[in-house]
Amino acid sequence: MATMKTGVTVAVLCGGLLAACGSDPLECKDTPHKTAVSFVLKSKHEVGKENPEIEAAKAQAQSKWEGEVKEKFGAEWASWANTKRRGHTCGAPPGQDAWTCEAEASPCKKK
Repeated sequence: MATMKTGVTVAVLCGGLLAACGSDPLECKDTPHKTAVSFVLKSKHEVGKENPEIEAAKAQAQSKWEGEVKEKFGAEWASWANTKRRGHTCGAPPGQDAWTCEAEASPCKKK
């Protein structure tokens, strides 16, 4: 049971189609796995706007991450959708066109 600021008490439902309260349906590795891809940016990048080359590099880094995790831990660990603490970072030194995109996440599998 939880009491909201309005003074109304509501019940928190667990089970059924949802995972039981307090249990995590995933088993995760403690250490994140990181991979990177490098590329030369051919088009001008404007901060705050999507760039198809950068988006493609993120997808490539994620795909590479999945392949490496599958090889290292097995296919059940290699789903990006099941990861925790995941993210992409992309960048280049100032004034350079050589970019790197990294994908990093803690691999998880369903229990």
